[in-house]
Amino acid sequence: MEVYFIIYNSDSTQTHFKLVNDDPVTLGRNEDLCHIHVNDNIVSSKHCMFYLKNLAVFVKDMNSKNGVSIDGIQITRQRIYIGDEIQIGNTTIHFDVDKMDTQTIEACTFTGTNRAREISMTLDVDSTKTMTIAALDPVLQAALKKRTPSSSQREIQIQKAQPRATANKFSYKPIKRIDKVKQVSRFYLSLLSFIASIIDIAITLSICFLFIELSREFHLGIKQPSNINYLNFILGSKMFNITITSIVISLALHFINRSRKSGSIGAKLSGLSQYSTN
Repeated sequence: MEVYFIIYNSDSTQTHFKLVNDDPVTLGRNEDLCHIHVNDNIVSSKHCMFYLKNLAVFVKDMNSKNGVSIDGIQITRQRIYIGDEIQIGNTTIHFDVDKMDTQTIEACTFTGTNRAREISMTLDVDSTKTMTIAALDPVLQAALKKRTPSSSQREIQIQKAQPRATANKFSYKPIKRIDKVKQVSRFYLSLLSFIASIIDIAITLSICFLFIELSREFHLGIKQPSNINYLNFILGSKMFNITITSIVISLALHFINRSRKSGSIGAKLSGLSQYSTN
């Protein structure tokens, strides 16, 4: 069984990968730790893992800082279907149906009666912990009665609430509130990313013009004529080579700065780097 995916990166590029049989695929910002590199400042070094189990496709959060969400709901481990949107940081992932055969498409298609899966969750329950059904939410009670526990874990479909396991009880947070918080968080992170880009571009332009001025003053000893504007002066025959060299060096430094695994200068100054892990 081969399942194909498309990664829509935050820089508008696309990356493709596939799951084959029992070989899991990890995604993250660190190329040395993951099978697939994701160039996103708020994606963790080792963010999530995709894997196959009994002809079903699952995604698992690898203790990332900003989490994994499916259709806007943050999850720990969840079976996914064609049509789901998996989001890590500012990056989204979808099934690449065009490359999948009919049998695989059927296995990855949701066939239940309720397709509105945005209000359902999968909860991993440790079978060694004692739970009192009477103390749980009524929806969870109904789900528990329909399921028989496995040797290690069981999956419970919960509607209208997101459960969070504690030592001896469960607490619930309404999904609508979660969605609202995530929307604010995404807007804030996008704003920080935009500010970081502006800072990096400003630094690049500053380096470029500084190199031009230092070369003009100390290397060529040329002064700008009063009757020629600055742009025409630096693009003129005497300054043209220096200007092109300055642009090339500045762009190279800009690329190196933006490609740093620890985050660019703009990301650090804007505070964006604190939302990613090393």
